[in-house]
Amino acid sequence: MSNTSIPFYHIIMKCRDYIPREAVLSEGYNIVPYTPGREKDWARLEVAIGDFDTLSAAEKRFTDNYPSSDTPKENILFLLSPEGEPVGSCIAEVKEQDGKKTAALQWLVVDRNHRGGGLGRALAVSVMNIFADNGIDTVYLHTQPHSYKAILLYHSLGFRLQKTDSFSSKPNEYSEAIKVLKDLYTEENYRTLTESAEE
Repeated sequence: MSNTSIPFYHIIMKCRDYIPREAVLSEGYNIVPYTPGREKDWARLEVAIGDFDTLSAAEKRFTDNYPSSDTPKENILFLLSPEGEPVGSCIAEVKEQDGKKTAALQWLVVDRNHRGGGLGRALAVSVMNIFADNGIDTVYLHTQPHSYKAILLYHSLGFRLQKTDSFSSKPNEYSEAIKVLKDLYTEENYRTLTESAEE
């Protein structure tokens, strides 16, 4: 969910204690793996929330990175509406960097007309279950303050804010980000997130 009035800072979260669970979907919705042609659907979804300026730029980002030997098509999930339209996506990404493989929950998106029914949670749970099924117990993600609602979702799945840790050469702007988050959350939610933050 893009909101340009909220300052952008890089936030890193990490999960080391995920407990597999059922991905609960609203009636008629379905989650399926990538098939050729879905890169156009992914681009449309990402442009709609402001992650890319153009469909061509978004599609290039997808085709340059997915699928791959470490992130096969089974790791790239699409949420289909009851009418069969792709209305969401999330990727269980595994990348090798400096001889080490890193797992990350990437690109969680749900079309704004289909939000509010737990569909984002179902996608995130489905991705985390993929990691668990493959014996991967440490998973990162990158987010930003304007995704403050998603941050609470991630926290509920076992992700914790990282004060200094990062992955894939992404910067970590924890100190700046939490100042913004403080104005977006209730005192209780803010305290829960910051008190559980890890070094």
